[in-house]
Amino acid sequence: MKYFNKTILSLLAICALSLGFTACDDDDEPAGVNTNVPDFVLNADQMRVKIGADNKQAIDILSGAGQYHAYVLDETVAQIVEENGEVYVQGLRNGNTYVIVTDAANRYLRIPLSVYTTETMTLSDTDIAFDAPLGFNGTATASVVLGNGEYTIESDTEAVTAQVDPETGEITITGRGRLNPYTAVVTVSDMSGLTASINVTVTGTTVPFTASDLEAIKANTTPCFNFDGSDDDYMSSSWSTKYCGEVDGKMRIGWNYYNYYYGYVVFDGDFSVGVKTGGHCTHKLTWGGTPDDSDCDVEVIQNNGSQVWVIYSWVDMEAEKLHSGYAINNL
Repeated sequence: MKYFNKTILSLLAICALSLGFTACDDDDEPAGVNTNVPDFVLNADQMRVKIGADNKQAIDILSGAGQYHAYVLDETVAQIVEENGEVYVQGLRNGNTYVIVTDAANRYLRIPLSVYTTETMTLSDTDIAFDAPLGFNGTATASVVLGNGEYTIESDTEAVTAQVDPETGEITITGRGRLNPYTAVVTVSDMSGLTASINVTVTGTTVPFTASDLEAIKANTTPCFNFDGSDDDYMSSSWSTKYCGEVDGKMRIGWNYYNYYYGYVVFDGDFSVGVKTGGHCTHKLTWGGTPDDSDCDVEVIQNNGSQVWVIYSWVDMEAEKLHSGYAINNL
């Protein structure tokens, strides 16, 4: 390697050097000027350096005019280190910048520099399987355990979408429940071009609520009628009729706002905890909406003597969609 001194040059100085370059014919060279200056050549036209003092790389000059100087354009990404008469580039953090090298002939070379952490990307999971309610989205999470930052992600199918935090590498995968299970591959990339993939399997489920969902429903004491994840605005209205008892020989829970809007579930038996028969859901929850009447599965999940909690669900096979909800009311 050619020996040279380390110095910190400003961009202004580099610009001045470049402005000082002029083109002329050999015949125009003034007397006494040495025209035999060797070409300014480095051993590499780009550098890729791993973070850490043990991974520093030497700047190798093959030829030039001597009196070499070097600096890094972004000194938060890397720094110049001199040891035993040789000059090295040491990576400090993930990123891209340039190394600038000059010689005595007022010439400079700009070398693209990439600083990285690892040569292999590692993810928390390589295979993920999750359930999604039929016709609705389910999600799963993963993360980048080791990578070089500036993460991006893509899925090989529209049925599955994925997002990744470009800095932290936290991954969220979303898939819609279908009658038949399906697969996808999501691929994460980083700033260094490394990639890693997750094999995803999504299975549609007709189970309306998870154990944690049921606990959250039972913890709620506000009277409401929930359908497909949305609560109505009329259960608490003083103008609506509330149902929580026997009507026309069946148990009924829900509400009716002058027959303009309504939502209620009927079933056989009583309000004791357990699965019920003869379930039927009737609702019209929007102005001008079409009334819907559907047979449904019904279960009383809690009765504390003063309030009752009821869940219900049914599957629209043609639309491949699970409809579900719950009702809470005072006895």
